[in-house]
Amino acid sequence: MIDIRFEHIFPHHLGGFGLRISLHSAQRRLAFFGASGSGKTLTLQAVAGLFMPENGFIRIGDRVLYDSSRRLCLPARERNLGYLFQNYAIFPHLTVRQNIEFSLKTRRHARRGIKAGERADELLHSFELAGLADNYPDRISGGQKQRVALARALAGEPELLLLDEPFSALDPQLRGRVRTQCAQLLSRFAIPSIIITHDPEDVSDFADAVIFYENGRNSPCYALDELKRNAAADDPHEFMRPPAPFG
Repeated sequence: MIDIRFEHIFPHHLGGFGLRISLHSAQRRLAFFGASGSGKTLTLQAVAGLFMPENGFIRIGDRVLYDSSRRLCLPARERNLGYLFQNYAIFPHLTVRQNIEFSLKTRRHARRGIKAGERADELLHSFELAGLADNYPDRISGGQKQRVALARALAGEPELLLLDEPFSALDPQLRGRVRTQCAQLLSRFAIPSIIITHDPEDVSDFADAVIFYENGRNSPCYALDELKRNAAADDPHEFMRPPAPFG
């Protein structure tokens, strides 16, 4: 379960953009859908601990990650969340194996008894990367980089996986195939996830429910099955329109 309510107004010299987010969902696979600049990534960064709002709270399950009234803000490294960045953020000076192992080199993982080498071997096999383990990022394809980044995000067995437009960096011909591979892998690991996107195909493949974004505001959470049942049969993307105005 995710429960978020916060506000943040940026200074005028930074555009004066206002973010007022209020959402609650018990769905395991959630999509934030909307145009670029609508506040999706800022919300994801707030959940991850990469951005601290002015006031409000963020709760995941029974854990409080941020609460301004209590002056509580857990550091990103203590939130036990996986984050797949839009450009993957793979370290160019590390091999595929070293990139995966990097996310396990923390005191939290040491306390949990996770052995970096064994966990890396497991993920290299699961993601069909074993033959590339000693390669550097400049020697692998875009789809392979995406799998490395996803394996690294899952290495520490996170409580929640955050995906920031994970296929936008891929060319259109590759995007569909990589999307299918990624969906299969996430289904196998069964980790709750939030994906942000402006592509209806991402929502169809990855989400059980969707929250629409517009101008720093969000809609209620809508179950995807219900939206599809109510959509016009002659428009495959009709379901990706919010049922009621918001904002």
